[in-house]
Amino acid sequence: ILQVCRAQPLRRGTKYGVFADMPGTASQMFTMGNIVQGSYKLTYLPFEDRANAVELTFQNALRDCLTMRQDEGQALKKDLLSRLAEFDSIVAEIENNTPALLEQKEIALNKRLAKLLERVELDPARLAQEVAILADKSDITEEVVRLKSHIQQFRNFMEEPKPVGRRLDFLLQEFLREINTMASKIN
Repeated sequence: ILQVCRAQPLRRGTKYGVFADMPGTASQMFTMGNIVQGSYKLTYLPFEDRANAVELTFQNALRDCLTMRQDEGQALKKDLLSRLAEFDSIVAEIENNTPALLEQKEIALNKRLAKLLERVELDPARLAQEVAILADKSDITEEVVRLKSHIQQFRNFMEEPKPVGRRLDFLLQEFLREINTMASKIN
């Protein structure tokens, strides 16, 4: 049967299988033309040519897949850098507005304290000291500097030819930490 069906036994470890070059369905294999030797003729490409065709098809598919990945990567890079530029401008805006925000907090604190302590005499030096401590706790300069550093690192990673997904993921986590710290200090 192996010869009639143009099949070859294949060994896979300790088990055997069959590779068959079949003319069609199983019922077509056992027709009179296939059973009588020499009466059924099919022309097949030689095995080497078939192997080359399979390899060529595989190589073409692999090349197309890599091209698609590169195109997708370039599109993602463009999108991420665009979003990063927008984020960078927001960080700059926060940095520029921080002094005014701290001044507003100081005025609001003074009003609240004045209202609470209308009948209590307050030492202006002590009040200034408390305002300075509050301003220090509200200072986000360090977080802004770190964010700017992270933004530049992100841009540098995007220019590397090798995969940087995990490093970008870690860097984005750092972005979130800095943003959360800023938010808690500003609030």
